[in-house]
This record gives sequence, structure tokens and C-alpha cells, in this order.
Amino acid sequence: MGETIGVDLGGTNIVAARVDKAGRIVSRAQRPTAMPRSAEEIAADIVGCIREVAQGTPESVGIGTPGTVDRHTGVVGFANNLDFYNTPLGEMVQKQVQVPVYVANDADAAALGEFYIGAGRGCQSMVAITLGTGVGSGIVLNGQLFGGVHNAGGELGHTVIQMGGEPCNCGRQGCWEAYASAPALIRQTQRAMEENPSSLLWEAAPTPAQVSGKTVFEAVKRGDETAQAVLDFYVKVLAIGLGNVINTFDPEIVCLGGGVSGAGEVLMAPLQKAVQNQVYSRPGQATAKLVLAKLGNDAGLIGAAMLNRQRV
Repeated sequence: MGETIGVDLGGTNIVAARVDKAGRIVSRAQRPTAMPRSAEEIAADIVGCIREVAQGTPESVGIGTPGTVDRHTGVVGFANNLDFYNTPLGEMVQKQVQVPVYVANDADAAALGEFYIGAGRGCQSMVAITLGTGVGSGIVLNGQLFGGVHNAGGELGHTVIQMGGEPCNCGRQGCWEAYASAPALIRQTQRAMEENPSSLLWEAAPTPAQVSGKTVFEAVKRGDETAQAVLDFYVKVLAIGLGNVINTFDPEIVCLGGGVSGAGEVLMAPLQKAVQNQVYSRPGQATAKLVLAKLGNDAGLIGAAMLNRQRV
């Protein structure tokens, strides 16, 4: 396979990259998404970025976009932050670049990048979980992306872990995302600070508005008991969801990415132990390996460039 181009379409920026057959980014270009505006204008800027990075004719173009995507047709069924509704994005771009164009959900594209050359390299089945603004997920089973019959499958962040629990942006209560996303961790930290005025959390963040996803980990490293209690709860709810993932799909690898995963071993060491208690398997029986993502923010770009390997 020769060079391909991956596009990461977000609510803030459009980024394109030329990627070689080993999965290395050779060059990249970026333009603001500048919403609100039409799908035609966005497609034109995608094409502009593609032409900036292209050197000769690429083998194909892949686009990772928010929303539900029919990978057979390249139609984005619905993407709220881009105002896409049954938008034939693949066709709009392909008409101008004259090479095959593949379109997938952005979380699926990121999962594919990790699967082919990141944390899941060499395995056959992997689930990628992204702990960021929400809890994103991408599922690769037997080498193929799983999206469900209606292109809306694999929304693991919206599986319920607490009946009648915290309200979620999706309208349900008790979703995993409502407990394990970065905003959820921030809320948990702020509540603990308000209840414990002497906590070292106040030194890490002098006001509740300054709390970030890193705050609790900074205070834990300094031995703060309140911060440790917050982390213990967060690890528990994260492990419940990961246990559900493993019990459902039994993958070789579960890959954790996103901002919160940047805490590294402070999070991963207790999490590894907690997940073992959630998995339906006998002691000593082989189970999924929990690892950190390797590609960072480039996972979606690289995965999009490799969508041609998932021809549908």
C-alpha cells in the first residue's frame, strides 16, 4: 500500500495528514472548522487541506468525523456540532479529489489507528476507550470495525452503571460517561473540596473553577486523603464500565486514551487491580490486557488514513 491521506474533522479544526504505508505522518495541514456554516463549505476546506498535503495522487482519503456514519455510503446521518443531517460527505469530497474516499466516526478512526500501529498492533480484537469530554469508544472485532446495523453501535459511554444515577447529556441517568468522563471527575473533585476545606486539593486548585482532570492526581501524589478518596471512587466506576466492556466483547486489548489517561501509573496501577474484580473469569484464566493508548491526538488522523484497509 502507498501513501494515503487522513482527515480529522472536528468542531474546532479540520486537520489533514499524508501518511506513509508504515503509518507515519509525513506532512499535515490545518484550517478552522469555523462553525456555523454549510456542509459544502466544510467539504471545500477538507479538499483544500488534502491538496496542501498531497504529493502526487494518494491511494485514498479517509475522513474521521463526529456523528453516526454509514461507512458503506460515506453519508453522515447526524452530527450535532457540525449541523450534518444525512450529509453525503464522502461523495462531496470524492467528486473533487478523484480518489476513493472513506468516512467513519471519529472515535472509530482513532480506534483503528491504535489497532494498526498503536497499542493494539498485532492483535485481532481491541476496544479503545477515550476518557475526555465524554467516554468515547471504538470496537475492532476480528480485524473489522464494529458499528452496528444502524451505524450507532458501540456507544459504550452510554451504558448504564447506576440505575437512577447521575444525569447524562444523552438524557438518560447513570451512564458510564456521567461518572468516568473528565467533566465527571472534575465534578467529583469539586464536591470533595467543598466538603473538605482543609484538603490539599485547594492548593492544587485555589478555586473550584480552576479544577481540571489533573487536580486530583496532583493531590494524590502529595498524600492527600480526600484526593485519594476521589480517586478510589473514580477508579471504581471506571472499572465497572471496563468490566462490562471485557465481559461483553472479550477482546485481546482494551486501550485507554484521552486526557484523563495521561495520569499514567497513578491511575493505571489501581485500575488494573479493580478491573480484575469486575471480569467474569476464573483466577488465572486469560483475559483482556488493559493498556494505555500510544498515538495521542494523532490516532484519529492515522486511523482515518487507514480506512482503506477496512473496505466495505
